[in-house]
Amino acid sequence: MPENPQTGATGDDTHEEAISDAHTEYVIMSSIRTYTVVYILLMVLATAKVGFHGLGLGNTAFIGIILVLATVKILLIAGYFQHLIEEPRSITYMMLTSLFMVLLLVAAAGYSIQGA
Repeated sequence: MPENPQTGATGDDTHEEAISDAHTEYVIMSSIRTYTVVYILLMVLATAKVGFHGLGLGNTAFIGIILVLATVKILLIAGYFQHLIEEPRSITYMMLTSLFMVLLLVAAAGYSIQGA
């Protein structure tokens, strides 16, 4: 194959570069699409709290719904914006373990305050 005088690459190299560029563009576009969908979901979940507040549910039901919405938002943010989905499973398990430990500390603090 003749060399390209500008890049010094053969014809096969430029074809591979074109494929690589197309793949990179596809990955960027799909990640933009994914981030946009996650952002819209976060906005919907944030405004859903106001909608549930307007339904006149009891305090216990409203707090339960708010906790579920907050958990879903946390999972979306940790998974996509902090790239936890792309990490090895061991990192995910470490994060879940640390979350569990934080929840234990919060429960212990609540029990301690309630007992005082």
